[in-house]
Amino acid sequence: MATIGQAQAVADVTVAEGYVIRGSDLRGQVTDAEAYRRAFPEDPAVEVVIALSEQRFDDALQLLDELLSAAPDSLRYRALRADVLRDQGNLDAAEAVYTDLVARTATDPVRGPMMRQHRAKVYFHQGRFDEAESEFRAVLAAREAAGASPDQIASTRQSLDRVRAARTATAA
Repeated sequence: MATIGQAQAVADVTVAEGYVIRGSDLRGQVTDAEAYRRAFPEDPAVEVVIALSEQRFDDALQLLDELLSAAPDSLRYRALRADVLRDQGNLDAAEAVYTDLVARTATDPVRGPMMRQHRAKVYFHQGRFDEAESEFRAVLAAREAAGASPDQIASTRQSLDRVRAARTATAA
């Protein structure tokens, strides 16, 4: 995994009650598990997100195996598996999953940009800053054109800021 320099602090972005995207590494962080559970009482993947946030990768994978056995075609559960792979440092495997998901959602104005953003985060962690920035720019344009939620647009702008900060730190 590439060491990602940090020339300047990039702010965290709150995207849900009890959940932020960290500006330091563009990873999700549950900041208040109970608030997060209350915000998504019907979401069967809540405990996966919490386990991933706490770096309990085996627990997250076990929960995902159970969810995927019931819904093997779930794009979200596959994406969460890719996030686990990314956070474990299996960046090539995470990229492969996200590349498949990007192809599957290419015509979806909501899920397509989301999958592209997550793949771009893998590029970022691989140190492929030019590719990450290009993808984040395309995601921002797609989200703005689709009238995406303010938190989605903010998270994409955060990602652009972070990749630019990393490039600056690497060049210094």
